[in-house]
Amino acid sequence: MGTECEPSPSTSLDRTSSINEKENDVSKADSVDSKSSKGRVSATSTRRLIRVPCVPNAETSFTIQGGAALARLITVDMVRQSDLVGLLNPGDVILTIDEIPVSGMLRSTAQALLEAQSVQKDQLAIEVLPKDAIPDDLCLILSEKEYPELQTVIRDNVYARTVPFTTRDARDGEIDGEHYRFVTVEHFNELKDGGHLLEHGTYQGHLYGTPRPTEMVSGPSKGPLPPNWEIAYDDQGEKYFIE
Repeated sequence: MGTECEPSPSTSLDRTSSINEKENDVSKADSVDSKSSKGRVSATSTRRLIRVPCVPNAETSFTIQGGAALARLITVDMVRQSDLVGLLNPGDVILTIDEIPVSGMLRSTAQALLEAQSVQKDQLAIEVLPKDAIPDDLCLILSEKEYPELQTVIRDNVYARTVPFTTRDARDGEIDGEHYRFVTVEHFNELKDGGHLLEHGTYQGHLYGTPRPTEMVSGPSKGPLPPNWEIAYDDQGEKYFIE
């Protein structure tokens, strides 16, 4: 059996044993630049569940855009299937694909999930919010107190592929680059000012920040798979190879 092209969330979580502590430290940090959420629509008030037919050996019924690398929620880009127009619209926020939460995912990961589920099933269950029902800016959502459920989903997906930064000293047993990235205040401020952090704040006098994950860049092709190997996908839409 071959290996996955991109680490799955479960693999990354196993690699980072203190993930719960990281979430506690960063989410407890005082939010920076929070803005008033008065008048905003709750993330649960206008949800719609849409059944999207899958056509064998055809393109997916719609395309997606955004993703955590751009600090954006996953949204609909283009609707390809004419009978979905009006039910699914460009800019609609995609919350789940077949009950798998995609907020905070990389676009490539959500795309792989969409393609895998489209191949395996006759129809997809897509949970969406209308365009402009909530902001699609991850930084803004993470700084607001109005979206606790969505914040948890975003952090779970982002932490699966990133290691938070902090200016505190490492504790016994912590490994730089695995549990946290331990940096100076100057380096942290450079990351913040450069727009490399999805959220940042202070906790017990130390700075904490969640970096943007980066899209995986495929290398040059190394030729076709061996004739007895096949590509398969796990429940998260991650690609792996079977012999």
